[in-house]
Amino acid sequence: MATSFWTVLDIILKKVRIPLRRGIALIQNSGFNIGTFVIPFVIAFFPSRYMMTVLLFDTGNSIMCIRGNYLIAERIIKGKQQQSVRMIFKKIFASIPLLTYLLTLLLSLLQIQIPQLFLNIASIAGNANPLIAMLMIGVLVDFHIEKCAIRLLVKRLLQRFILMGLLAGIVYATFPISLPSRQMLVLCLLAPISTLGPVYALQLGSDRSESANLNSLSIFVSMILLTVLSMCFV
Repeated sequence: MATSFWTVLDIILKKVRIPLRRGIALIQNSGFNIGTFVIPFVIAFFPSRYMMTVLLFDTGNSIMCIRGNYLIAERIIKGKQQQSVRMIFKKIFASIPLLTYLLTLLLSLLQIQIPQLFLNIASIAGNANPLIAMLMIGVLVDFHIEKCAIRLLVKRLLQRFILMGLLAGIVYATFPISLPSRQMLVLCLLAPISTLGPVYALQLGSDRSESANLNSLSIFVSMILLTVLSMCFV
């Protein structure tokens, strides 16, 4: 379903003739900020057993956020002929966060315990992650926005939350899983845009403030939606 969303979004964006704008629009709308926003809501409102669904969702989401969405957007911009399979794999394995994620996932599957001392050291950096992410967004945000830029931000925001709202409705109404699992998936689908979105959009040639402003607006909308839905689901 998540893969289908990006396909639908790209079809919608195909009326944008310039590949650069299509690629940037895709990366601006991609990914879900689960760790900073959804997980605190789940911890605050729901039993701990509900967390498993959120973590499973974030497993695939993290792979796409760390590198997958960027490679898709770059392929749109540069074209298929300039993107060989070898080049794609080279870019995948050049991402230290993705390699770290895959390594820890492999260790978990093999049931290999990471030493507690190493976890304690890593947790120091991990605990600082939300603050650094929000600081980065704050540095990039620019409140001096032209009228045409405001229209574009509203358009991107509507694309994101209308499609995610439709997908959340389909998941909630049709998925053959337990009600708590469906509720957690709905919360995940309405999470803010990943904080990596502005970084990758900047690398692809986006205006430095455009993606950050969109990300900040998505946080505001998502906080309202997550609060209301969490109170309804309790």
